[in-house]
Amino acid sequence: MIHIPKKVKIGPVVYAVKALNGDEEDYWGRHDFGDLEIRVKMELKSPQLEIVYLHEVIHAMAEVYMGRKLVESQVKQFSFALYDFLTRNKIFDE
Repeated sequence: MIHIPKKVKIGPVVYAVKALNGDEEDYWGRHDFGDLEIRVKMELKSPQLEIVYLHEVIHAMAEVYMGRKLVESQVKQFSFALYDFLTRNKIFDE
């Protein structure tokens, strides 16, 4: 399991990391470039929590570094691949 910080810096942008609020119960995670927030359903179990967190961080990276959004299927596939890489190489604990 990873430590999910209250803030992350992606390039020059600082995002607040928060729990999803009640009106977003249909989602596991959200990225909001306008409010500079990454919101995650903190009640998720491992590894879902880590994968959802990485998924939203990838959305934020695409917005900051590329100035555009990626296709959702690309973000989903890459978040699973990145989680696999980080756990196999013991960068994250499983």
